[in-house]
Amino acid sequence: MQIGDSHVKGNILPRTLGSTLEKYFPRMEFTYYGINGAWARRFYEQDMINRVVAERPDLVIVSFGTNEAHGNTIDERAHAETMKTLTDRISERCPGVCFLFTTPPGSFISQRTGSYTTGSGRRKRTHYTTTKVPNQNTANVARSIVNFCRNHRMAVWDIFTIAGGPTSACTNWRNAGLMNTDCIHYLATGYTLQGKLLGEAIYKTYTGTATSGSQTRMMHGSTPKEQKPYKTVKGF
Repeated sequence: MQIGDSHVKGNILPRTLGSTLEKYFPRMEFTYYGINGAWARRFYEQDMINRVVAERPDLVIVSFGTNEAHGNTIDERAHAETMKTLTDRISERCPGVCFLFTTPPGSFISQRTGSYTTGSGRRKRTHYTTTKVPNQNTANVARSIVNFCRNHRMAVWDIFTIAGGPTSACTNWRNAGLMNTDCIHYLATGYTLQGKLLGEAIYKTYTGTATSGSQTRMMHGSTPKEQKPYKTVKGF
């Protein structure tokens, strides 16, 4: 089962993940549930725990972080407590369940670049010009998730680092033509790519065919090296 924010709610990513996994595990049952604008803490509330428990999952894929990255600077200690509460409450009612966390893939924020005025007197108005710049807080959220998983021996798929990390992840997605115009969400091609990569990573880790330093490395080893910027889908 996969739970998460609008990236999951949008259906394309989890459906691609599910279809990819079903090719490798034909008897597997896959389900998902996402909420637009959700932070991880939304899912440790009782109604969400009940929804997860009803599926009786063996594996819960936890995909949050984009909304946390668009808030204030992340408090890693508080963030870790949230993830611990979430996993504890699910584990209490689903004995033996495993967790796989994913990091946010990367997004942009608007930065003010200048201003100009129109009208005069009471009709005078100030307008601001903005530009999209990479959301640097995403790196902090991704690091927080990776550190939590390392400390609690849980699996993590660090798509932020795989896509290019603090220096290139956001621009790689945009330059490849995979991001929506809001520079937060992704086009169908972007979500399809993410779903396929995650599905293949799970399969290769499960079968022991993942190689050191590859994009499929999920467990407790070193983080893959950042990828250099690319301008096409082939770069991924």
